[in-house]
Amino acid sequence: MKNKCFVLLVLSVGFFSIPTISSATENLDSSVATSESTDYLVSDTSNSIEISSTGTTPTTSSTSNNVKKITVDNNDSSEPETDFSEIQQYFSLNKTDQAIYDKSGEQIIASSNDLLNQTVLAKKVITHHTGKLLYQIFNEDNKELGYIFEDAATETETSSGVYHSFDKYATITEANSQTWQNFDWTPKFSGDVLANKTFFAKGKYHHFNGNIYLSLFDNKGIWYGYINQNSVKITDNSQGSYNDYNKYITFSNKNYNTWSNFGWKFRQNGNEIVNKTMIAKGIYYHHNGNVYFSLYDTNNKWYGYVNKNATTLTDGPQGKYNSFGKYVTFKNPNYNTWSNFDWKYREEGKILATKTFLAKGVYHHVNGNDYVSLYDNQNKWHGYVNIAAVNISDGRQGVYQNYNKYVSISNQNYSIWQNFNWKKKNSTKNIYEKTYLAKGIYKHFNGDTYLSIYDSKGTWFGYLNISATKETERSGIAIRQNKYISVISKNYDTWNNFNFSSTRGKTTNMINKPYLVKYKYEHFNGSTYYSLYDKNNKWQGYLNRTGVKEANGSNSTYVMLNAPFYNQMEEKNGRKAYMGCEAASLLQALHLKGYAKNYTLHPFIDVMPRSKNNNPNNGFSGDPYGNIFGVYHSIFPKPLTKWANQYSKGNAHDISGSSLTQLSKELTNGNPIVLYVTLNFEQKSEYYRYAWGIGLENAHVVTLDGYNSQTNQYHISDPNKLGGYWINEKSLQYSYFANEKRAVVIR
Repeated sequence: MKNKCFVLLVLSVGFFSIPTISSATENLDSSVATSESTDYLVSDTSNSIEISSTGTTPTTSSTSNNVKKITVDNNDSSEPETDFSEIQQYFSLNKTDQAIYDKSGEQIIASSNDLLNQTVLAKKVITHHTGKLLYQIFNEDNKELGYIFEDAATETETSSGVYHSFDKYATITEANSQTWQNFDWTPKFSGDVLANKTFFAKGKYHHFNGNIYLSLFDNKGIWYGYINQNSVKITDNSQGSYNDYNKYITFSNKNYNTWSNFGWKFRQNGNEIVNKTMIAKGIYYHHNGNVYFSLYDTNNKWYGYVNKNATTLTDGPQGKYNSFGKYVTFKNPNYNTWSNFDWKYREEGKILATKTFLAKGVYHHVNGNDYVSLYDNQNKWHGYVNIAAVNISDGRQGVYQNYNKYVSISNQNYSIWQNFNWKKKNSTKNIYEKTYLAKGIYKHFNGDTYLSIYDSKGTWFGYLNISATKETERSGIAIRQNKYISVISKNYDTWNNFNFSSTRGKTTNMINKPYLVKYKYEHFNGSTYYSLYDKNNKWQGYLNRTGVKEANGSNSTYVMLNAPFYNQMEEKNGRKAYMGCEAASLLQALHLKGYAKNYTLHPFIDVMPRSKNNNPNNGFSGDPYGNIFGVYHSIFPKPLTKWANQYSKGNAHDISGSSLTQLSKELTNGNPIVLYVTLNFEQKSEYYRYAWGIGLENAHVVTLDGYNSQTNQYHISDPNKLGGYWINEKSLQYSYFANEKRAVVIR
């Protein structure tokens, strides 16, 4: 290679000391001629070269000090040329304020500051006249950078350059990153071993290839090899570099707190934000081996840094799916359900309201609301709904809902439950048609509805399927009857309504009359009320059932002849007819039928036929106004009938021995009966023997003028009492039979 600057160097220096890199040297141009010859000695570790100034080809001769002599002709008008020795040596330009020269080693063309820490390749070297080695340097593109003196750089054995302390943190985010075992490019680690980790870069190398390589260590001091600095993000802090993330996460572990900085200043307790879904705007791959998110809500409120392990990554703003497995009752019809979290409408809330569903999962949405995923008992999905639209239940029955409606039990075949584990409490057979207050209602997951029922005293009766009931008022439902009853008490009110605010009347004038019950009501107050109609189909009001007597069957006979009342104990002219019950009873019966109208009681008694031998079979025995010892005071049916026919035109008949059924038929035909019974219908009998036969001592005679087949009662007009009264069949039968079944009918 011809060197145009060589003559200047020869003139100013005299000798160059050139270390031999190889045995070959480059000769000067043979055409150079000078008028003066000067010898130059060039030292070499192997031999010496002598160069003659005669312009001829230099000759080489050995010297004792291994210096080659170069002879230059000083009279040659061209510059002398000096050959550089070819080398392959790497240097690190790691010293500041060092000059980079031109070939002469005198003219500065650049500064090491411009190439600081770069590794360069020295391809040639000579010894400068200052005695220093001057190196010709090149970059990785084989571009000459200039010349440096040996003390301006650090010699390095390899192309990697020298080691530089770095002491910074490097975050690797690329999945295809690679580290090297050495600078012969033996691979060490790659892929997931490196990706998304922050290492401590203790040192760096400015490689000749133009790249900077970092020497990486983990938090345990394990070396991970060399990596191209372009593959990492550098930071001064152990958390590593900030990386955009912008993904939704759900804070799923309450045992983690958030931090205000990476000096671990506490920010917020995990209990306060557990299950919240937030935006992880940034991510840090900390040197400690953990990953940290920088959390924000939708209002851009920052919640701090948190360990990734406290969170669950989600695929949308709804947050992660969380198993819920609870039963919920849809309470608010103003909420709809959604098919997805892009808010595609699915079902209208008013269709689902009050029903119970299984909420299999829940999402804690970034908008601050929770959404449950609803399924029915057929496992049909009904969509997502805001949890504010439902109430969470503690079982499949759903939540308790206020109901406060009256219901009547309309079906006898349902069980009443103690609980929703189906422990039986009662049966509707025992409370059929009764009315209860359903305080609460449950829309069970099984699709049925159950009522929690109470009576008027506040006693709880259990849970009952609503299908066994009918909704009603306090009165209960109208239950069709079409049966007959008779009023047996005169002290009851009849009502126009079931608010009991308006009475219709009293039962005083209804006593023992038959009425048709078209409907009955099992009132919530525990009483049964009948809706009564008379024989003309006129409504008589509502009456408590306890004031009536029910019929034995659907057929009813009611007779009330209303015989006039005559009091045998009424005093007249200083007399009372103590023994005049037969005459008084007969006069009542005759007057009822329109006979003997011109008689009052005492004159009628006075014309009563008498028995001359005190035999009641012949006429009246004894004194009707007194009491004669040993005499049986009475007149028996045969002479009584004969006497009665004097007024009744033969319509009086002795029917002694008749059954009660026969007596009832007579009454039904409108015929009153003079009936021989025991005094006060006593259920005992006392008999004495007389000359004419045996007589009942506690005997009495009354007028039988009414009958009610529904109540099996008979109406008595008793001359020994103040007015008429009803007596039951059993008492009448005993008393009538005890007095030998004696009876006289007036037809």
